[in-house]
Amino acid sequence: MKKDVFSAQEVYVLMDILGGTELFGFPELYLVGLTALESSEVGVERLQKKQIVTKENQLTSIGMTLLKILERYCESETYVMVENHFLVPDEKETICLEKVQEGYRLSVLPGKALLEKLYHEYELVRREATEEELTFKKQRLRRSELRQLGLEEAEFQVAPLSIGKVSPTESGISKEEWVFFELENQLYAVSPSEEYVYKMSHYWLTHWLVEELKVPYELPEGVTA
Repeated sequence: MKKDVFSAQEVYVLMDILGGTELFGFPELYLVGLTALESSEVGVERLQKKQIVTKENQLTSIGMTLLKILERYCESETYVMVENHFLVPDEKETICLEKVQEGYRLSVLPGKALLEKLYHEYELVRREATEEELTFKKQRLRRSELRQLGLEEAEFQVAPLSIGKVSPTESGISKEEWVFFELENQLYAVSPSEEYVYKMSHYWLTHWLVEELKVPYELPEGVTA
């Protein structure tokens, strides 16, 4: 039993204790709540086995720490997304809610450690930039270029990587989203909201990640932020 991985029922119980009704990155919360009694019973039993809740249904010290982390996550106004990772970074550490096969993993780790984790998990994060990519950040492709590459409909099968950020604004929600893919050793990205395809520099992607994860960095010689 992985103590840092939680089922939907366990998350429901923790959110119920916290008094929260929404958890970014966990859209199933409402559906689980439709069977609240059954979900609570199953969730409490599993949390007891992990020594997060006592047999008297009280939070243990581990449970209190976990709930404080979850509360910090819920109170954030901005979330960074990298594939199935939902992140709340600050200058010292990043709270990460990760969708995994067994459920949801909740962890806290330095931004640099998370960047290293993404580097090992995603090929497009660790790819080496071409020499040409030093000369630009991103370039929107013209229709003729899309035809030449066979990307007019923005449909592709090359292992994509999605990143994004959600932030509140005075008029609602601001959402940035990019889907990256590689074609003939060149990095491209689709902006779903704009429905445009861009030729991308790998340094743009790397810069975005280290900036959003608040990781100190130095740019390669000849590259500007």
